[in-house]
Amino acid sequence: MSQTTNAVSRTNNNKQNQSAIAIVPENIYRLIEVSQSQIDGNQTQFTATIFNNMESLKVCWAANYHELRIKEGDLVSPRWPATMAFENGALKIHHLAHLKRPEPMLNLFRTVPAEWVDDVDLINEGIDLVEKIPGNYRHLFNAIFWDGQRFKRYCTLPATIDGHHSEDNGNLRHSIEVAKDIWQLSQYREMEVDGLGVLVGLLHDAGKADSFYLNEDGEWKLNGFGNYLDHKLMVNEWITQAVVKFDLVLSKAYYWAIFHCLNSRPSDSSTTDTRPLFREARLLLTMDQLSELDW
Repeated sequence: MSQTTNAVSRTNNNKQNQSAIAIVPENIYRLIEVSQSQIDGNQTQFTATIFNNMESLKVCWAANYHELRIKEGDLVSPRWPATMAFENGALKIHHLAHLKRPEPMLNLFRTVPAEWVDDVDLINEGIDLVEKIPGNYRHLFNAIFWDGQRFKRYCTLPATIDGHHSEDNGNLRHSIEVAKDIWQLSQYREMEVDGLGVLVGLLHDAGKADSFYLNEDGEWKLNGFGNYLDHKLMVNEWITQAVVKFDLVLSKAYYWAIFHCLNSRPSDSSTTDTRPLFREARLLLTMDQLSELDW
């Protein structure tokens, strides 16, 4: 970003961060799987596996309803009883509460189960990167990926069909590589780069989460969106939707800086109005290209 824009936006962001300070929530889990069985005509027994911070937990509860309003992949909060008891190897709870609004300080990578990504080192890198993102930016990241199925696609799909990072989890690996390289180079060169560089590194190819599908032969293929539209259009839409839906507090300077970084093109592009003006935008373009070349 330019020095002027940096000064204005960082001042605004610091003021916002002071009002956004919150205790990092501990009682939030990812719902991995859930099953149910009939106890009698009125009650249903639910058994679920939930996950947080590299650990799975099996829980169960009985209820007077037959259909859950939560689904696999959702973020939930167990309602614990006064005394702990087990039933068939599952911890008995009152119920699972569905968390509908994004928690500002949650580190979403702590809720990624091995069923999605079995590379622990990759997830730890993601956890470390998110910790470098300041409050309002992390709130935006969480709002974009509060939809569990979207976050699962972001974590599990490839970056390309037959190019770089074309394996399962490829897009996540590429995104983490880019964000990590932006941060490391900025630290080595003592650049004044804050969480914006990390955020756009993680988000720059996020729209690919809606660009692929798995065919009957178990091969990834581009869907209609991926064939005809730029994946950057999708992440632009996600950002706008998240800000409006959850009434996020984000300064205008930072809001437009995110869009500029994500939509800039190389300096030799014929479209002059998309050339990178901010340091973070130039870093993103460079590290994105390097990640593709290294593969």
